[in-house]
Amino acid sequence: MRKNFERDGREMAMFRDFYELIQKHWITEDSDEYWNAFINDNNDFIRAYPDIPLARRLSKAFTDAQEEVFKNGRSV
Repeated sequence: MRKNFERDGREMAMFRDFYELIQKHWITEDSDEYWNAFINDNNDFIRAYPDIPLARRLSKAFTDAQEEVFKNGRSV
């Protein structure tokens, strides 16, 4: 079944906020400042959408991806 998200709906807001999270933290850095901000912003994102289980999963997937990028030495 197809879901059309309302422009001002919670789901659309969650997707917009996730996009902003990704955009802000896309390039990994080898610094405590980067990772502390990354963790704080991810936690804020999850707390903002406790009623949308996908938010936690998106955050987890992005965290896993960024950790993999960092461990493979592709950080700035």
